[in-house]
Amino acid sequence: MSTPGPRSLVLAAEILLAALTLAVVLGMGRLFDGGGWLGPIAANAVAAHLVVTAARHRGLSLPVVAVLMIPAAALVVSWTSYWSTTFAGMPTGTTWTTAWGDLSEGWTLYQQVVAPTPAEAGFVVATSAAVWVVAYVADWAAFRLWVPFEATLPAGTLFLFTALLGTPRGRSWSVGFFAGTVIGFLLLHRLARQEGSVHWVAGRSVPGRRSILTAGALVGAVAVVVGVALGPSLPGAGGEGFLDLPGMGDNGTRVTLSPLVDIRARLVDQSSREMFRVQSTEPAYWRLTSLDRFTGQVWSSSSSYDDADQELPVADEVGVPAESVQQTFTIEALAAIWLPSAFVPRTFDPVTDAAALFDERSATLIVNRDLDVSDGLVYQVTSEAPRITLADIEGGGGDLPEDIVDRYLELPDDFSPRVRALAEQVTQGAVSPYEAARRLQDHLRQFTYDLTVQAGHSGDALETFLFDVQRGYCEQFAGAYAAMARAVGIPARVAVGFTQGESDPTQPGTYIVRGEHAHAWPEVYLAGAGWVSFEPTPSRGQPFTESYTGVAPAQAASGDPTSSETLPPTSAPTPIPSDASGGQRPVQDDLETIGGGRSEPGGGGGADDSLARTVVVGLLTALAVAAGLVLVQLIVFPIWLLLRRRWRRRAADRPMARITLAWDEATDAAAMVGYTERRSRTPDERARHLARRLPEAAGAAHRLGRLVEEAVYSATVADDLAAELAEESSAELQAAARHAATRSARLARWLDPRPHLRSRRLRRRARQRSITTTVRGDLEAERELVGSTDR
Repeated sequence: MSTPGPRSLVLAAEILLAALTLAVVLGMGRLFDGGGWLGPIAANAVAAHLVVTAARHRGLSLPVVAVLMIPAAALVVSWTSYWSTTFAGMPTGTTWTTAWGDLSEGWTLYQQVVAPTPAEAGFVVATSAAVWVVAYVADWAAFRLWVPFEATLPAGTLFLFTALLGTPRGRSWSVGFFAGTVIGFLLLHRLARQEGSVHWVAGRSVPGRRSILTAGALVGAVAVVVGVALGPSLPGAGGEGFLDLPGMGDNGTRVTLSPLVDIRARLVDQSSREMFRVQSTEPAYWRLTSLDRFTGQVWSSSSSYDDADQELPVADEVGVPAESVQQTFTIEALAAIWLPSAFVPRTFDPVTDAAALFDERSATLIVNRDLDVSDGLVYQVTSEAPRITLADIEGGGGDLPEDIVDRYLELPDDFSPRVRALAEQVTQGAVSPYEAARRLQDHLRQFTYDLTVQAGHSGDALETFLFDVQRGYCEQFAGAYAAMARAVGIPARVAVGFTQGESDPTQPGTYIVRGEHAHAWPEVYLAGAGWVSFEPTPSRGQPFTESYTGVAPAQAASGDPTSSETLPPTSAPTPIPSDASGGQRPVQDDLETIGGGRSEPGGGGGADDSLARTVVVGLLTALAVAAGLVLVQLIVFPIWLLLRRRWRRRAADRPMARITLAWDEATDAAAMVGYTERRSRTPDERARHLARRLPEAAGAAHRLGRLVEEAVYSATVADDLAAELAEESSAELQAAARHAATRSARLARWLDPRPHLRSRRLRRRARQRSITTTVRGDLEAERELVGSTDR
């Protein structure tokens, strides 16, 4: 381990290491909106470096510092984020409860938001905790192990995630600031380390240091300026990356406007615009997808897509009679990735030879990843449309499947008690799940259909819709119904698509579907029947459901006062936001992430999950990297050293190799008291130097040196007795070294990887041993041959 240089250089390196962490914190402005997050996180970064530096200067061991950092971090985080909950600056029960609630909310929000996101308290607390870990690991690597590049890895991990997944704003200055602090830290750290191990000629240390600092700063500044200024101008800088990080392989994701929040734009702005045509044997609601996740703010989907073969699997089989419905779709201006079909699609045939993807759980078809939208496609679908009668579902007996309960009954922890109470009141006395579902539908159909109501189905909007205005359009009706159904134990989701559309008088069996036909409706799962559609939206009714809903088929029509044509239409298409590769990004509350093929169901995430997923994954990865380094350093590395010692002893099967190994083990232990092995010295010179470092074992040092010298240079072949003497001398020297070394030096011997990672030097030493052993073996063979000849 190198000896630290002048205190001023070490102090400067410590300051630059803290500045490196602050550079990463400032770069998080690409993830967060506003500036309320900066003060608390920066304060925690500074405090973390002060605590870990002060503890190191006090001579505290690494495990003690780790234990000390936990209460220190808790105290500073409570000061910076929860001061009002403390008592005389000390955290209280309220502090812990509030912090836990914020972290839980942050974990939920990470599946909903996209950069830049408001700096919620949970994000700030999690990031503050992360910078304490970063400071601890970085200081350990920089000033205990004195390995500079490893010291930049914890902060670099956080910066990498911010750089890859944050917004483009501030990219140049954040990269420049980070690169500048990295170069400055490496320069000062190198100089401080060098000052402890080399000497300047004629005492010219000050001019020498000044020259190195000036040259290093100049080169570093030029590198940063050129990289930041000219890098974006290089050919290909704006092109696609070598690796498609957002959509690598078959597990990519794509971001688009949620079909639910897109409904109002279609109803109002594109009411008369033709979306698609469908030739079908029966009219139906043309379903795009279903949304199974409700976070309290938005309904979204968690889908996992595979290639759509001709036969489409279905996760939840229909438990009632069904009718085969043949459909041929011609997409005109849908401007979306979804491919509509009647529920439940069972076969898919692309007439225009365009591949598609299918999620069997939600029964959703989407275009392949090489297409942005489905416009211009022609395809055929065969669906098995349920034909449910009242007798099929009236009893409603049987247990619900566990996966249905787990996925479709989930509500946020802070779900409105008023809404839950209303749902229980409406369904009170219902003798079956079907009757409860029907009561919810009939209650909502008493409200008024109104397109002028503000969009949204968050917790506040839900209460406003149910208790205040009692007016809205299909988005509010479907979202409110599904949430209320879940509140009383009925599995529910929101389906999004279109009503059947207008019949084409020139082509019987063909339906023209326009923007005014955009629609959302709830689906509930009833044991024995499967997924059953209900219609809570006034003036709307699905074909072939009147037997159990009591609602006749109905939809928006020209001249209908409840249709969107009462508002000024426009033919402007709905803009399609780009995916993560660039381009315009949609408003965060309107995002939905569609999972790639064969990804896990939760991986595709709900609407808006790009950033918080980014932030939390970045933070968790940084913590995992830091924890992994700690694990390797404290557990794996010492175990490897023990195994390595055993392997070396087992490999030393000749007296010469045993003597060489005994010397290596003795000198490795003596490094704890400052002994430095120099191969340019003779064994006798090295033994004298070793004796000066360990005077209480001087005899053993001289004896071991003599045995090594005889083994290497003597004409007499080393025997087992010499090897045993060497091993005894080595053991005596190792015991003396352990007794004379400080506790920190003994700990560093097991935690400092540098002596064991100098592979080039180890290979050279191994080659020398191999050559020596081979020569000694040849000499032994020759002597045996001469002896046998003499005899």
